[in-house]
Amino acid sequence: MHVPRISAKNYGTVLFASLLVIIAVLFLAPWAKPVETKHPRDYYLSPDGSDRDRGDFGQPWKTLEHALSQLSPGDTLYLRGGVYYEHDLIVRLRGTASQPITIQSFPGERAVIDGGIPDFQNAPNEKWELVDPDIHLYRSKQPVSYDDRLGGWMVDQDIQLLKYVDYDLLTSEDYDAPDAYAGPGIHGRDGRIYIRLQQNPRDLEDRLGDPIPPVPSDPDPNKLRINIFSSYAIFVFHKASYVRLRNLDIGPAYRPIEIKSDSNHIEIDGCSIRYVNNAVLSREGTSDLEIHHCEVEMGFPPWTYWKDVKGSYKPAYYSGWNSFAIAGVWKDSFIHHNVLTNGFDGIALGGGSVDSRVTDNIIIRLRDDAIDLSAPVANIEVARNIIRHSFEGISINNSKEDHPIGEVYIHHNIIDVSSYHRAARPGDCGSFCPYTWHPGIPFGAHDCADGNCRLSIWNIYNNTIVARSPSRMLNNYPNHTMYNNLIVQIGDKNFERLSQSAGNIFWRTEGGPSGFTEPKGLEVDPGLDMEAIEQETYDLATMRDRYRPTNPQVLTPGMSYTGLDWPGSPMNTYRGAVGPLRTYVPLVVKGND
Repeated sequence: MHVPRISAKNYGTVLFASLLVIIAVLFLAPWAKPVETKHPRDYYLSPDGSDRDRGDFGQPWKTLEHALSQLSPGDTLYLRGGVYYEHDLIVRLRGTASQPITIQSFPGERAVIDGGIPDFQNAPNEKWELVDPDIHLYRSKQPVSYDDRLGGWMVDQDIQLLKYVDYDLLTSEDYDAPDAYAGPGIHGRDGRIYIRLQQNPRDLEDRLGDPIPPVPSDPDPNKLRINIFSSYAIFVFHKASYVRLRNLDIGPAYRPIEIKSDSNHIEIDGCSIRYVNNAVLSREGTSDLEIHHCEVEMGFPPWTYWKDVKGSYKPAYYSGWNSFAIAGVWKDSFIHHNVLTNGFDGIALGGGSVDSRVTDNIIIRLRDDAIDLSAPVANIEVARNIIRHSFEGISINNSKEDHPIGEVYIHHNIIDVSSYHRAARPGDCGSFCPYTWHPGIPFGAHDCADGNCRLSIWNIYNNTIVARSPSRMLNNYPNHTMYNNLIVQIGDKNFERLSQSAGNIFWRTEGGPSGFTEPKGLEVDPGLDMEAIEQETYDLATMRDRYRPTNPQVLTPGMSYTGLDWPGSPMNTYRGAVGPLRTYVPLVVKGND
């Protein structure tokens, strides 16, 4: 056998190559080991912790900003009770369907993630100095860092302060529009916060002229806990997926939770959220979001008028209050079992929302739309919600955007817009003249005139509607059908005929029968406890029972749903939202640990 000789030149080349192989084996082999799978872990956070520690139970971390960079699929971050002054936290976490990432309060404790500054949150204090005793004007003794989103909250009263853009309005002694001082508020000027807590004397009477005690009772801010903030958000989800927020107090902030368009499978459970513009905003392009068992509170001042926000004279417009608590474009999403109170607008489903549900929420004393469905939307279910004493019930918001027009199912809701709200100040009442107090309407419509409407197909059935002015009952808008609703008008106004309706029950509480003629409809007294309905009490466990009819004629099936395939309709044996038996389970807020 012939063995080829290796020349000296070739021998050197082989030797060099061999050395390279040896070096690669020695230095690169460790990197070639199989990657070990990280097992899910529990981590801990405490206001008294340190980000230099391990993040375990005995040595917790201190800040969310640090903790959010440490979490992996399946991990749980427990926040010990206390206040965390953090905001504008970017959440880029990506869990999986089988191993979501959870951020929650430690069981039995409650964590507060506060977008404000602690300087003024203890009382009594000496943080404010008196500037003008005649109008009880104070300012912060020390400079305060703030921006255009400046906000303030009377903590113990749970009421927001009006943000005055115009210093002259904050200090005005005029109390009628258009130059009115509109009540307790703040203003940023020369690096200081100016605050005035005196009530407008025009706002110290109720609708019947009876006196209302001022809030606060003492206009000295040194005696109050005040939360001053200008944070944009608490959490901003960006390219995040399968993340859960549970049992946290979040806010106040301008927009405590924002979910960017590249995020999905985000769950917000059992949280308490205080906000200015939106509690939760989902951008177009998100999907599979769930918000449930949360308390959402705007702290909207009870002395603020609708036209303070919406009219030509807008002292409250720049506070950011012309907004919805929960808003966005919703795809394959679920908003349920939440309590929304004392806000301006409630829940908005933007044009392009599809395959989503809004159910079993309680919405109390909102000053504009409780639920707003921009159009077009498709395959949306709005069911078993209680809208009590709000200004408007459910509204259509016309859209010219090119989205598919689809079905909307509105059923078994209680829509009570019978209470009076502050509508307009003297001097700027406009269409509300001569009324400064005004009741609301059950259904509203925006930007839909002269038939130029791209509205989804509304199926409105088995709702209980209580109103003083139900004349705008969608009778002039296309693409709707109303079956088996119970409609009660407080007063003696006549009803307007509803197109495409059948099986409904109508009743007005004064003036006897109205002569209303509607195919397959009845005009009978449903036997509701009207005194209980008009009481301004809001016990969650008994709220639905207030709307239970006693007349056997109401407890009959009404119009048949055969062949319609509407959700919730096959088992209907009565008209209206509430049947003869108590089947409602009281709402649980701040979910179980």
